[in-house]
Amino acid sequence: PIPPNHFLADPFVTRMGDATFCFVDDFDYDSGRACISAYKLNLLGAERLGKAIEEPFHLSFPYLFQHESKIYLCPESSNNRDIRIYESDGFPLRWKLKKVIMSNVDAVDSMIFEHDGIWWLLTNIDPTNMGDHSSELFLFYSDDPFSDAWLPHPKNPIFIDPTRARNAGLLLDGKYVYRVSQRYGMNR
Repeated sequence: PIPPNHFLADPFVTRMGDATFCFVDDFDYDSGRACISAYKLNLLGAERLGKAIEEPFHLSFPYLFQHESKIYLCPESSNNRDIRIYESDGFPLRWKLKKVIMSNVDAVDSMIFEHDGIWWLLTNIDPTNMGDHSSELFLFYSDDPFSDAWLPHPKNPIFIDPTRARNAGLLLDGKYVYRVSQRYGMNR
């Protein structure tokens, strides 16, 4: 059930109790920007629950993570030139801004995760400010996901390859972390 004049992208799925939810980039052609919407998934399909996070600027890529029994969402907010984290304040539709972890940065598709006691931030930064978010992958680390001081990896950008650099999600399997990439181009 997609609203008229909208398209959905960047699905992120999570389970809460016995229910499965999907958060999406919900682009509205009339406004020219997207918000984050939530759906409840079941055996018959998806039930639209409504808008989860809406700002006066474009939001997409609703990356979800957990920390200390709370759920957080780190959407792409490059139009606002920041990387921000929202905390669930009434899952799945109520969220509040918890922290802007980076400002004055043209970054998209950011993903935050903990591995071996260190918090990692993978993000696609356009250092040229020309709209190329697919060529370079940057890595930062911190001891806290809400830190004011994310440290850059000394080998940044850790990837320079437009066919593999753009983030698409993470797969966590025990002690292993697998990064999924997306490739932009013409439909083939």
